[in-house]
Amino acid sequence: MEKQNKKLREKHEKEERKRIFTLTNRAYKLDPRIKAQAAKEEAERLAIKQAKKDAKAAQYKEIEDKRRQEEEAKAAALKEEEDKKAAEI
Repeated sequence: MEKQNKKLREKHEKEERKRIFTLTNRAYKLDPRIKAQAAKEEAERLAIKQAKKDAKAAQYKEIEDKRRQEEEAKAAALKEEEDKKAAEI
């Protein structure tokens, strides 16, 4: 009889834990304060992600601009040399 009582008690305790867990999850999902907090955290996470993306894009743009300036300087130097050679002739 004690074994049966123990089994029943454990079964009811398990069901009660499940019921409480379900109740708290439902309350958590429906609470507007928690939804607002989750939305705020998501917005912050996206802002950080976008800032990192923008910083990386700015870094690549800076590198590309520097490379382009170097190429333009080389092209200008070559043109200047060609102009000098053409003027000498």
